[in-house]
Amino acid sequence: MRKLCDLYGVSASGYYAWKCRPESVRDQHDQVLKAAIRTAHQGLRRAYGTPRLHSYLRQQGLACSVRRVNRLMREMGIKASTTGLYAWRPGQHDFYNRERLHSALGYQSPAEYEKLCA
Repeated sequence: MRKLCDLYGVSASGYYAWKCRPESVRDQHDQVLKAAIRTAHQGLRRAYGTPRLHSYLRQQGLACSVRRVNRLMREMGIKASTTGLYAWRPGQHDFYNRERLHSALGYQSPAEYEKLCA
């Protein structure tokens, strides 16, 4: 351990004092927020990003800032996702079928119109 302390330029007593030190209040609060973010993110269909998740956490009574929520989400690898939010409805794409729309409205292409006029 002495060689590692010399390599990083710290004293051995400083290292052991740091190792035995209890977790800071900020780190403890971060752990509470991480758990709340994870459960809220799963419960909200993974669709909420930082701003909406921040306001949700504030409504739940947790003190946090947008930047803190953003940092914690980045650390946990959580991102808002729109995948899977919208269901695919078979047959709906037929509504936008151009040939069906044009034939129903009696539409003629310019080439067809020229053939009729000639």
